[in-house]
Amino acid sequence: MLITLKICAVSGHSEIGRNTTAVKVDDEVVILDMGLHLPNYIKYTEEGMEEVVKASNNALRKVNAIPNDKIIKDRLEKKLKPLKLKEIKIEGNFLIHEESEIPLRRIKEVKERGKIIWRRSITKN
Repeated sequence: MLITLKICAVSGHSEIGRNTTAVKVDDEVVILDMGLHLPNYIKYTEEGMEEVVKASNNALRKVNAIPNDKIIKDRLEKKLKPLKLKEIKIEGNFLIHEESEIPLRRIKEVKERGKIIWRRSITKN
């Protein structure tokens, strides 16, 4: 079975904190490691120390403590830049062209501008 795989750097790849990558497999989107910008989060929580601070997604987005995940659909559907094929390590032999579909189990890691943005974890039974 072949799947369609898209990988999108949502935010934070040029900074410490708020690193987020979205992976779309067929019609399902999974967010990998939604990072937290600690200085913004600490400032936000310290401001409300007298009372319990509710850290809702909207509140954390507003103070830039987490990435704006509302842009994922737009980036995955419209603005996604294709990864260079040489930046994807693949197990086995595949004939690759622009519209290649590669089984996810065969992909070892994906790099964007030389930085690993996704790596398959190997589990031993």
